[in-house]
Amino acid sequence: QDGAAEAARLSLALSASEVAGEVAAALSDLALCAHRRGASHDAIAAAAASLALRPSTQAARHLGIALVSLGELELAEDLLGALGATLPGEDASLASLRDVARRLAAVREVLDRRGVLDPVSLASGGFVLDWCDSDALEVVDMGSKGRGIRATRDIGRGDIIMVQRPRAFFSGPDRGKGPIELLDEKSKMTGTAGQAKLTALLSSAVASDALLASIVGALYDGGDAVQSVVPLETMLDVLNARVLPLLSQHPDFFPPQERVVPSSAEVAGVISMNSHSLSDGSRKDTQLFPAVSLLNHDKTPNCANAALHGTPMWATFVVAVRPIAAGTELTIRYAADEAQVQRHWMANG
Repeated sequence: QDGAAEAARLSLALSASEVAGEVAAALSDLALCAHRRGASHDAIAAAAASLALRPSTQAARHLGIALVSLGELELAEDLLGALGATLPGEDASLASLRDVARRLAAVREVLDRRGVLDPVSLASGGFVLDWCDSDALEVVDMGSKGRGIRATRDIGRGDIIMVQRPRAFFSGPDRGKGPIELLDEKSKMTGTAGQAKLTALLSSAVASDALLASIVGALYDGGDAVQSVVPLETMLDVLNARVLPLLSQHPDFFPPQERVVPSSAEVAGVISMNSHSLSDGSRKDTQLFPAVSLLNHDKTPNCANAALHGTPMWATFVVAVRPIAAGTELTIRYAADEAQVQRHWMANG
């Protein structure tokens, strides 16, 4: 409480100083940088600090984007409305973002009640929510196969089970594909240049993003270490209680007992075992979807993994291709070549 009171006094002093505007602008820029590297919690902290000094449309938009990205849709809509009312003039970008939050909230409501939904509607205004049917899925130990995801209730054919944005990605020029592309073959590729570049990017990112490091550290890297059974929700990019109340993903502010520092070799192993790739002959995209990565391979899978384009970072969704009874493991196909699957992932299809 003493620390909070002191911080409040310092904030008041800074807001009254002649450099407040410059500091607020710098914090707003920091929020934008955090958002671009996928650190939405850091973006919230920086944007909120900027707004505490000087209200601005730019900082309000950065705050709204971060909240929408983490699925805090009602909060985003309320805050954007309140901030828009205090800023001079009517800003179309804030109104547009509020509309995106409303549309995504409607999509999530349909998903939560397992209603019929056109997968194209999963994306709105360049945003896609991380979502899973948490009442229908559980992460379990599958013995020699390691971890897997099992149905806790009956799942119908065509049911959307999971939606996820890439938590890390390396992307080339626009592919010009349609809105949806099935990833049941070559969706997991090995030894690509994209994997090497994604490994380099991720190795650098985990040094300053403890939340990302904890997710990467929970994924299988091809080694012999026992894999712990983790809640599926921890693999999704949603508002995470572990970074509250500071909302900082930096290692200095992360709970020490949960801090993980994956080595470059471990990151390379995680990318090799878990990344998904797409190729159109001229370009290869490589992404890491932590929750989807928990699905094991089967040569006759009961689920399909599909890419959803039309967003800055294309997302993926998992759909049941046939009825799945409660207690059954959910599977996808890593590649059509079973010899490659056996050689690289040591899976029995």
